[in-house]
Amino acid sequence: GGWIEVLDSAMLIMTRLLAAALLHSQLCSAAIAPAKVNLSVESAGWSDGSQAAFKLDGKLLYATKTTGLTVAIVRRTGEGVEMDAIEEVKTFNTMKGSEELVTYLESLEEGTMVLMGVADSACCRLTTAGKVKIEEFGASMIRNLKFRSGYALIGIKGGNALAEALVHEGEGKAMVQAEMQVAQPPRRALVEGSMVDMSVESAGFSDGNEAAFKLNGQLLYATKQTGLTVAVVRRTGDAVELNAIQDVQTFNTMRGSDELVTYLERLEEGTMVLMGAADSACCMLTTSAMVKIEEFGAAMIRNLKFRSGYALIGIKGKSSALAEGLMHEGKGRVTVQAQVQVADPAERPLCKARVAEPSVKGQLLHNSLILDAGCRYELRDRDSMASGLAGSWLVMNGGSNMLLVFHALAMMLAPTDFPSETFPEIWTNYMIDIIIENGRVTSSQNIKVQRSPCERIHNASSHGVCKEHVAATLEGVPKYTDGRIRITMFLNQFWQAVPWVVDVVEKDDGWSGAKVAFVIQIGTWYSLCNIQKFEGCHRPELKHETEHAAVLRFNAEMNVALDRLEPTCSPGGRAGELGCIIGTGAWSSAGGALGASFRRLDSEVRIAMRSRSSVTFRLLDFFTLGAAMPEETIMGHGSLVFAGWAWQIMLGGFDTSQVDGATHAKKAHQMLFSGSVCSARHANLNHCPNYANFCNRWKPDICELWMCMNSETCEHVISDGEFHAVDGGSNRACQAAAALSVDTAVPGITNLESCKAECIKSLSCLGISFDSENFLCGLWNETVQISSTIAKAGSICLRYEGAAAMTTSSTTDSVITTSPPSSTTQIVSSTSEAATSIMVSSTAGATTTSSATSTTGTLSSTTSSTSSSAETSTTGTTTPIDCFRDTVDIDFEHSSLVNNNLDGQGPLQGPREMRFVGVIRDYQGAPIDLVITATSTYRARNIRGTGLRGRFGQISVAGGSSVDLNFRFVKSTTNEAVWLPKFAFTFSDIDQGRRGRAPETIEVEGFARFVVVAGHELAVKRVTPTRMSFGSTKMGAKCDNPRHPLQLKEVKCKGRRVDQAKRSVMLLFTKTHSFNATFRVGKSRRGRLLVFAGLSSLAAECSPNTSNQCTDTRSDWSDDFGNKCDKYASLSHGSQCTKHGHEDYGKGPAHAVCCACGGGSHPAAGHDDGLSSSFVDSGHLAPIRAHWPASLLEQSTAEISRRKQSAENAAKQSRFLAPNNLGLTLTQAKTMLFSKPPDSLWPKGSNVQRTWQGRVYSLLPTISVSP
Repeated sequence: GGWIEVLDSAMLIMTRLLAAALLHSQLCSAAIAPAKVNLSVESAGWSDGSQAAFKLDGKLLYATKTTGLTVAIVRRTGEGVEMDAIEEVKTFNTMKGSEELVTYLESLEEGTMVLMGVADSACCRLTTAGKVKIEEFGASMIRNLKFRSGYALIGIKGGNALAEALVHEGEGKAMVQAEMQVAQPPRRALVEGSMVDMSVESAGFSDGNEAAFKLNGQLLYATKQTGLTVAVVRRTGDAVELNAIQDVQTFNTMRGSDELVTYLERLEEGTMVLMGAADSACCMLTTSAMVKIEEFGAAMIRNLKFRSGYALIGIKGKSSALAEGLMHEGKGRVTVQAQVQVADPAERPLCKARVAEPSVKGQLLHNSLILDAGCRYELRDRDSMASGLAGSWLVMNGGSNMLLVFHALAMMLAPTDFPSETFPEIWTNYMIDIIIENGRVTSSQNIKVQRSPCERIHNASSHGVCKEHVAATLEGVPKYTDGRIRITMFLNQFWQAVPWVVDVVEKDDGWSGAKVAFVIQIGTWYSLCNIQKFEGCHRPELKHETEHAAVLRFNAEMNVALDRLEPTCSPGGRAGELGCIIGTGAWSSAGGALGASFRRLDSEVRIAMRSRSSVTFRLLDFFTLGAAMPEETIMGHGSLVFAGWAWQIMLGGFDTSQVDGATHAKKAHQMLFSGSVCSARHANLNHCPNYANFCNRWKPDICELWMCMNSETCEHVISDGEFHAVDGGSNRACQAAAALSVDTAVPGITNLESCKAECIKSLSCLGISFDSENFLCGLWNETVQISSTIAKAGSICLRYEGAAAMTTSSTTDSVITTSPPSSTTQIVSSTSEAATSIMVSSTAGATTTSSATSTTGTLSSTTSSTSSSAETSTTGTTTPIDCFRDTVDIDFEHSSLVNNNLDGQGPLQGPREMRFVGVIRDYQGAPIDLVITATSTYRARNIRGTGLRGRFGQISVAGGSSVDLNFRFVKSTTNEAVWLPKFAFTFSDIDQGRRGRAPETIEVEGFARFVVVAGHELAVKRVTPTRMSFGSTKMGAKCDNPRHPLQLKEVKCKGRRVDQAKRSVMLLFTKTHSFNATFRVGKSRRGRLLVFAGLSSLAAECSPNTSNQCTDTRSDWSDDFGNKCDKYASLSHGSQCTKHGHEDYGKGPAHAVCCACGGGSHPAAGHDDGLSSSFVDSGHLAPIRAHWPASLLEQSTAEISRRKQSAENAAKQSRFLAPNNLGLTLTQAKTMLFSKPPDSLWPKGSNVQRTWQGRVYSLLPTISVSP
């Protein structure tokens, strides 16, 4: 949808910047030999388990059942694998196409290690280009991949595969493993002012090709550039700053040394440097250059050879180096380290936050933001934040990143009121308005994105009605008091709406006494629309214009907004006290045109603010702040850690009491978060089970780690205390009076930082023991004291010294009950006053649509031209309609109507409902029922007309009456509501009697889109902002009733030609388990039928894949619906042989038979007869119905003999001969009548079953087959 800023995965591969495992050993010049672990991949096709899983030493890192090929980037430091080994993971459905996979693999750098595994199947649209890219990672078996094969690979781009396996269907799982070095063991606790290790690693081309610099094991800088890299170390006196790299340059000494000599000459005496060689640095390294290097204490440089590794830590003017190492080619990498004193960040002066542009350039190191400006920001705990914001109203505008920043602040202020179960719901809102008192949310109002007057907020013509709706909604907010904090978030991805948001705030009387601040970050979506042509973009003009024109548009709209904000944000204005913040875009590693566009728009923001910025109209460079902690960003979205630091800076700017060089501030300089996953470094779907369960229910292939890392409840703490290692700390477990176990550990803690935060929160904590292998965090105090430590890999024992800066707020009892999207949220809060109950309802609405053209937005109409001929669908002139390929399959034909007693009217006894059992055969492993109930009085014309008719459900309604109906989907076994991600529902046969009597009208609400054909015969009207009606305009009779929803076509009825498609409407529903409809019949003594089904032939056709087009256009070939092969390569939906509405290969019923174009070869789905594996391998497909010509039965004796027995068994078990259940291709299916039945058995055009030679056959002439 358009409300999530999903950046192109191929452009946003995260740089492998800050390693989690850290170095601890004695000063030496020899290479360090880390421990070994087994990295493994398991893959199973559909029949063998349908899962791809990645493991480290048997412990699950990631698993998915999503169809296709899953690729995981392995997080490494040098050649060592980190314990949190998955840096990024992406699944590509190569049953649909390979373009995204190719782009993604192309973007990965040489040397990148990946894990690849198949779930379900990955073969059928995996192109040669895709296989070539996989082979770049050393693969040798990928070209043998078949339908539902298991495939597993551990490979390195540009190198050989470390392990690879391929197992075909029915043979079990493909499993591979490779023994890997572990990155250096957990870091020794950093104590500012103490001695820690600074290290240099160097590897020549054959041994890893990298130069890397680290402080206390944490990566400072790494490069693979050829030559000698020199880094100048930032120091205060003799102490090294945590942001230790002041300057870094690489000199290609394979070409010359003059630049290196000049650079080293300019450095002052006493300058500390780190030097490391990558690839090779020897061959043009002159004597004068070696002399200059020796000025830093080097003694080995003259022994440098081709592709040697060389590492140096030295100080200019010292006679000997602090550490130096040399390793020749083939001997491995060289690692040297020296102990250095670390400067204490707490001693830095406070930064000025209330300035035109606060300083943000630096690095996040050891939970401290170390700024190049040499200062630190005052940190605030929850109580300090709340007291500083009391009586304030913060108004935020932006896209998904700003929504995450909003969510972070709300969680920091009221952590118990934002459980992870509620996280998905925030994404359904255009506006969220909350009030926080005493650490609890006491009021919440929202306006939904979909089906509300603000649904088309991207269209300027909708601003007026949205503005009115926002103002009316905010009028119901509890009035201002000086103890309340109000935060309002507007999901505005473009600048256009900002001016009227300012108007609404300024005119709000209920909070006229509050101090107001605006926080705005807008820009990303201009790039996504213009450069990426992102399908979720709702501004087509940006898609179609040049980049220059888009930048001009961005500037024009931004300047209008800034001009409106400037007086408001100036002293004396509505926000003149706290001020306003205009932000640049979020940091991302996007490259190419998209990354250039991001940076260009950020530059435009800076230019626009240059003449406007002041202490109350501030510019905050979110991009540069994100660059200070790139490991806290995934797919262009920051973590709670990033948002927490952003708020500390912004709150400092809101503090009007701040004085330059203030001494009242606490010395706390570290901020930690306590929770299962608060940092991007710990993002793992196993650590956010509620979000993982949610997205797996909706659409597993959109489970995003950046959503995961922001979904769990986290509390922040600040501290000026220090953790000291006990007995060296690393790989030592504390021995306490009570052993650390699952029973004694702090629950829900998955990382060391959160364990430290738990200790800081507990004022009696004296230290921690953390087991990184089993995710166990133990706290020790005066009762549970540490007696000693024992050796234990992956554990660390730390002593804590210092007072915690966090205090616990007093809270009142509160209950928040939230429901899934589009439902009502009730917040009940009890305070010292009378308890109040606030109902927050989603307000659905829609924009005015036309039945003749398609419109953009999430609720729109689309016209589609459909017939049984080769006519193409039309979708208007703006955004094409969804192809309905991934809708859940609703199949009335194979369902059973077990309850048929709507409103107690019969014709059967039992519950007052209609229950279609198994209308969805298999969803998440269980059958789903459709239950229809009447929520108003129901009168039938002929109650026996209410029921199941073939492929349709129908309800008889008396003339002059109406009935309100609720359609809901439930599990067959438990009756539990089932939220479906996307499904289509069609109402057909909307007609009336003679002379306009008994006209039919169906009113529906809650859908995302509706589809009618061009020239339709319906009266389409908007009843309310949430409801549409579709009424009859033409006479109809029983003989024109449709028989198949996928064959809505023109028929003859009583001398008239009736197009069934023109009297039908198809609706698309998303993320819901139910919907409401009303069926009305005009006055008449006769009644009418409400006829309904699932997906229909109104579904717009998808763009064909030209590589799979049918080249033989013989018109005497057709599929089950009469569609000709010259248009339909293999099925009436397009060029692929796949079910209608799905590409879920091999699952559920199919509704068509593929064309075998011209009887010859056709490349669809990798079969030489044009039949895809989804057809031949499913056990639920409809039987082939054909009149077989004699010439097609003349097949080889061997083929007949091989298939005879299985065919006989199948024929005995079924009334129909169903060759597809036997795993046959279409060509093979034609041999199934292994001896010719007499033609007299079936008169031409007959539609009956016949027994012949002990077998039952159903030969229906709906497929015309030519030799």
